[in-house]
Amino acid sequence: MQRSDVLRKDELFYVLFLRLFEKYAHTSLQSRPLRSSQIKEVCEYLESHASETITLDDICQRVSVNKSSLIRSFSKQLGLTPHSYLMSIRVKEAQTFLKQGIPPSLAALKSGFADQAHFSNVFNRLTGLTPGSYQNVFLKKAPSSNDSN
Repeated sequence: MQRSDVLRKDELFYVLFLRLFEKYAHTSLQSRPLRSSQIKEVCEYLESHASETITLDDICQRVSVNKSSLIRSFSKQLGLTPHSYLMSIRVKEAQTFLKQGIPPSLAALKSGFADQAHFSNVFNRLTGLTPGSYQNVFLKKAPSSNDSN
């Protein structure tokens, strides 16, 4: 967890808290669901700031909701958490960089990952390939007619 980014840590804390509260509390937490326009605004914010450090506080201030409402509504409407959505955006950006021949370590930094190990793990989980293997697929040159001689 120490190497995880701030958004992931906050998100895990609130998900754990909500599950514990729901399981052991004699009352339920009522959170106001986000409107579709708010979810869209969160997505646009994550997309335009994907390479930056983003916290749940940043997102919540943007759409004026609390953290539990954000996580619940976002997950319910999109089927993934804000952090997972952000990771998918970063991987798509990294794929673009890798296709351009940018080394994986630089692609990791340019797409917002703090280190190459985290980048490799997330990239592999989402694409099924390591960043280097992915890049090799796109940078392999077709054999020229002179190569057959």
